[in-house]
Amino acid sequence: MTQQTPKWIWPRFPKAAFASSILACCMISVLVGARATTIDDAFLDALAMVESGNQSMARGKAGERGAFQMKRIAWEQVNRLHGWRHPFSSATNPIIAREYARRYLVHLQSLSPASRETAPLVAAWMLSPRAIHRRAFPLSVRSAAERIDNLTRSAAANVPIRHRLRDNAGKGTDKKGGAERRVP
Repeated sequence: MTQQTPKWIWPRFPKAAFASSILACCMISVLVGARATTIDDAFLDALAMVESGNQSMARGKAGERGAFQMKRIAWEQVNRLHGWRHPFSSATNPIIAREYARRYLVHLQSLSPASRETAPLVAAWMLSPRAIHRRAFPLSVRSAAERIDNLTRSAAANVPIRHRLRDNAGKGTDKKGGAERRVP
C-alpha cells in the first residue's frame, strides 16, 4: 500500500471577502505611503538650511540640536511614536536626525489638514504643535516659511544652491560657517 501525500488545501474564503481584504490592504499601504512621501527631501534640505545653515553640530539657544534644530520634546515624541531609543545626543548625526525630522513632520501633518501648507507646518515645527491651528503667525515664522518655499521651488527647478539663498530683493547673503557674506 502506497502512502499518498496530502495536497495543500487553501482555506476556503468566499472570493469576494478575500478580494476585498486584499484591496483594503493595498489601499492602506497606498495611504500610508502617500502620507510618508508628503515630506520630500527638498523640503527637508530647505528646513535644515533655514534652521542651521545645514550644520549638523549646531545648537540653539533653547537647547535645540542638529541641522534641523530639533527640540528634545520633539525627539522624545518620535521615540514614543515609533518605539525608537536613540538618545537626544544623536540629533547631531545627520542621517538619524533627518529621519527623526521626517517622522516628526509627518506626525505634525496628521494633526490638522491645514498643515499641508508650509506656513502652519513651519509654525508647528518652530513654535509648538498647537501653532498649526493659528490663523496668524509671527514674522519670523512667515519669513522662514517663505524661504523654505523658495528653496523647495528652486530645488525642483534645479537652481544651484548659491542662487537659492538670495532674498527677493536680489541682494543675497550666503550663510557659510555661521557668518554671513555677500554673494557676488
